[in-house]
Amino acid sequence: MPIPSISEVKETLLEELEKAGGVGESKDIIEKLSQRFGITPAERGLKNRYGYKIFDHDRVHAAVTQLRKQDLIEPKEKSGRGIWKLSNKYWTGKREAEPAKKRGDEIRVKSAEEATEIALDFVKKYYPFYHRPIKSVKEDSIWLVEIDVGLVTTIVAKVKIDAKTGNILEFVKSD
Repeated sequence: MPIPSISEVKETLLEELEKAGGVGESKDIIEKLSQRFGITPAERGLKNRYGYKIFDHDRVHAAVTQLRKQDLIEPKEKSGRGIWKLSNKYWTGKREAEPAKKRGDEIRVKSAEEATEIALDFVKKYYPFYHRPIKSVKEDSIWLVEIDVGLVTTIVAKVKIDAKTGNILEFVKSD
């Protein structure tokens, strides 16, 4: 079997950590990943031109580095050397991603304040310096939130949010 991509490793690594209760020793997790991907001992021994093992270093450790940058795995300063631990952000995101049917199909975003908070969190990724909420209106099961993101002139970011899931449906910026 070919050596998996970093994306494939990231997804499977999170699954293995979750199965292990959210924390595990790196060597044990790498072993479980190699078993899941059907990596042979010969493939495990393959090295890149710098002498690092392709699967262990170029794929698994690269995946861990990316997951740490996404705050899904704790930094080694918190978890300890050789230990990988799922972060609070991972667990929070996992709960929020549960299908609405599991939660009884309740309305997740019940107020204009909640919709505005979700929209602000989203818009801050793209406009970190200035954001002033203008209005938030619910039409059927969709919240329409407008936020001024212009430093000097008014630039309106319009965000549509699904009231049932809290997911961003659309984002448009108008000058």
